[in-house]
Amino acid sequence: MDQSITTARIVRVALENITATKGAMSLHVMSLVQMLRITLLRHLTMAPLRITMMVRLLPRTVVLLEKAICPANQVKKRHTPPARPTTSVIPSSPESIETRAEQEPLVSDDPKPKEDNSGYLHTYRTKHNLRLLYVDGQSAAKSKKGTLDTQDVLLLDDSIDHGSGMFGEMERAKQMCKMAHEQWNDRIDGILRMEGGFEIILCDFAAHLNVVNIVKTNPESRGGGLGGGADNGDGFSYYRAVAARYHGIGGGRVELDYENFVSAFAYPEAIYFDDTGRPRLNNASGAIDDVRRAVDKMVLRKNDDFETVNWQVVADMVVARYSDRIEYLASGSLSTLSSLQAEVGRAIRPFIDYSARNSSAEIDRCASQFVPGTQALTSTSVASQAIREVTNTLCSSLVSAFAQTDHAAMLDQIKELKEYLAWTTWKQCRGCAADEVCFLPIWPTGTAEDFVQPKCRSNVKMGPGHGSENRYWNDFGRPMSKKSKSLEA
Repeated sequence: MDQSITTARIVRVALENITATKGAMSLHVMSLVQMLRITLLRHLTMAPLRITMMVRLLPRTVVLLEKAICPANQVKKRHTPPARPTTSVIPSSPESIETRAEQEPLVSDDPKPKEDNSGYLHTYRTKHNLRLLYVDGQSAAKSKKGTLDTQDVLLLDDSIDHGSGMFGEMERAKQMCKMAHEQWNDRIDGILRMEGGFEIILCDFAAHLNVVNIVKTNPESRGGGLGGGADNGDGFSYYRAVAARYHGIGGGRVELDYENFVSAFAYPEAIYFDDTGRPRLNNASGAIDDVRRAVDKMVLRKNDDFETVNWQVVADMVVARYSDRIEYLASGSLSTLSSLQAEVGRAIRPFIDYSARNSSAEIDRCASQFVPGTQALTSTSVASQAIREVTNTLCSSLVSAFAQTDHAAMLDQIKELKEYLAWTTWKQCRGCAADEVCFLPIWPTGTAEDFVQPKCRSNVKMGPGHGSENRYWNDFGRPMSKKSKSLEA
């Protein structure tokens, strides 16, 4: 596939999702109509790259797959690992830590002791900022939909035994931490992933954490767990906490280096599309070795002290300015040529010199309106290329549509633009009541309909669709690795 086509895809996705953490690294892979975003959840347990989705739960759930890695930095804060049956034992092996205590009654690492149905909630404070590798997408979801490709195929070369407990999570954590120590010279402290929230696979608790407290949990709150049973209130409480992270972790707790990340979509032969149209990593292609070398270079690069551009903020401004307007233009509500043309004209009016119309100049003014400073104008990073490509396509489409003299042709052009952008703002719930949450198909819950169009829910069960053919996550286990296929397949 032509490199320019690949770049355009990366660019397109770039506009909705990016977030990086200085001093840590992250991986991404996305489908052609996806955007970036991530969340941190519990177990040991990032098509085009989308900048506004990174480290954001909602975009990364309705746009499932990412094949990207990015440096990230976690500032000092409290963390809570999974509830444990032992009161004072601090993990001595790689384990996950979370930012939401609400999940702990729902899931625990160890089987519940028969004599004691409770567990213990450990709270830690980091000793210093953590250097993390951010793996984009629902990267903690144990499924065959490609959510584990970046870890299992790219980083670990299909070496995980998925029968070794919780779909290979312990082995996955240990191998990635071994890679961090031996191959990357301890340049990262852990792996940042998303599922129903954000989690960190931390490689050495003693080196990075101080104990704040260890408290016994309420045994009655440990219900049926994720994926089944009626909601006794814990399910809604859990999803309310998850929803609070839909648009980011918040508090500046995670920072991404937008100028330095790796996307497998920049290497066309490293990607193929499976029977469902999802992008997958092609471990049979030599191109994947180029991606691995790029990741090594990114992780091992010297941390230069120079100012970087927060491209996610730039992408957010673009989406905030044009999302509602494009949705309105494409809705068909403007049923005459004059009304549709007038509304398109209002969108591009600030960039028109009415004394000397010049479409090229108008597109350039429109596309560059959000780019900050000379450094951003000269940046050659994937994120900057993505922003430029998306804004140029957006603005050129509006200018071209404004010149149309046929209503149907103008409307079709706007609809094509909306389909190209595929922003997740057009799938999110609007107007949920105080006792409702916007329910997303976050592993292992949800139905196929939830993925197509999330809806407000008040009666939240931990497993809508559980036991039915309509369940979205009906494919637990090892990701399907089709090593013989290429991108052109």
